[in-house]
Amino acid sequence: MEQQSVSNTACEAEFSEKRGEHRRRVLKSGTFLFNKGYASYDCTIRNLTDTGAMVEMGETTGIPQQFDFRMDNETPVPARLVWRTNSRIGIQFKH
Repeated sequence: MEQQSVSNTACEAEFSEKRGEHRRRVLKSGTFLFNKGYASYDCTIRNLTDTGAMVEMGETTGIPQQFDFRMDNETPVPARLVWRTNSRIGIQFKH
């Protein structure tokens, strides 16, 4: 039984949060803006920190590495792409 406890602890450590900040689960609208504001893609913000967000959208291939990002019609902030899958993108804000 003690070995199971050690192995469970090892698994928990392997899957523990690697970010320095706590992510807040949210359901907000967002917009990627690029090409000097002539191009945009809407998305749904799924979690958020002070320094970044994870967003969900139908297709992620059209999103460039650098862009402005607007949440809930607030003032856009510069941001960059950190990672992507077919339907999700991790972004980092450049404050």
